[in-house]
Amino acid sequence: MASLVDRRQGTQGEERSLEAAPPGPALSTPYCRAVLEFEGENGLVRFTGALLDVESAPLAPFLDKVHASLLERGCREVTLDFRSFEMMSPVAFNAFVNWVLMLETMRSPIPYRLRLLTAPERSWQRVALYVLQGLGGDVLV
Repeated sequence: MASLVDRRQGTQGEERSLEAAPPGPALSTPYCRAVLEFEGENGLVRFTGALLDVESAPLAPFLDKVHASLLERGCREVTLDFRSFEMMSPVAFNAFVNWVLMLETMRSPIPYRLRLLTAPERSWQRVALYVLQGLGGDVLV
């Protein structure tokens, strides 16, 4: 990632670099990858691969870190890109349900909203994410 250079002199005469916002927390298992990226006031998490029962345990702590990062940066929306997400176990799905329900129970206003990008040809996404949207109320855009 290219850095921008601030030509103002620092206190000791050196040039200071202003880096673009670093990515947020990351999830990495043998079959799944995800990382929180920032785009202005919004976040983006791209999921690739699959989260099976055995490796679903790191998902809930990852989502907790995503939540904390979004609050810290004052994000208004986060997009969850599931288009390259091949499969999600019920255990992994429950982590998303818990995140949505936690946001639903926060006092108004909801700090940020979730937007879902899906691959309609993946039947599990049509079913599972439809349920998630039903639970989400005002949380999902």
